[in-house]
Amino acid sequence: MLIAHLGRVWAGTTAEHESRCVEQGIPPERATTAATRPELARRMLERALNACAPFTYFLADGRG
Repeated sequence: MLIAHLGRVWAGTTAEHESRCVEQGIPPERATTAATRPELARRMLERALNACAPFTYFLADGRG
């Protein structure tokens, strides 16, 4: 499963934006908001834990 980061320029509600997201296969619930880096890290860690993926440590930088 590929999880792409969609920056603020991809978050919007205009007809052009909606059309662009449909073309790229981005679901509507992901197309209207942008997630912060800490939120993205939390989601990735949550998915790894739910999938019982083996790992020894998880690193993240402080830039946000």
